Amino acid sequence: MTTLGLYGIAFLIYLFHRYYLISLLPLQEEAYVEFSYLYNAIFSVLLIGLLWGIGLVMKDFLGFLLVFFGVFKIILFVYLASELDYTLFRKDFLTIFIPYAMGQGIEIYFVSKVLNPAKA
Repeated sequence: MTTLGLYGIAFLIYLFHRYYLISLLPLQEEAYVEFSYLYNAIFSVLLIGLLWGIGLVMKDFLGFLLVFFGVFKIILFVYLASELDYTLFRKDFLTIFIPYAMGQGIEIYFVSKVLNPAKA
């Protein structure tokens, strides 16, 4: 799969989530969904750049760093959501998980390209 195809799939998932699933939620949830996608997109771009830079120097710990930053991303998201007065309920799991999973998938794809550029 090419990088452009991966971004295309992520964009289609975003459109489906944004325009179909959001219509099933209350109106105040719309800002929360936008915050979730924006946060995950910015964090993923920064993390890909950081891991790519570290991968130029050493590749030994990139997998561990990816897992560490994945956990850090969730903790920071929960903190920022509480600071912005977004309440986190169990029913909001997909609102949080879909953008997180898309970001993690793209991050894993790029780390695999850094670790093994011939096969990725």
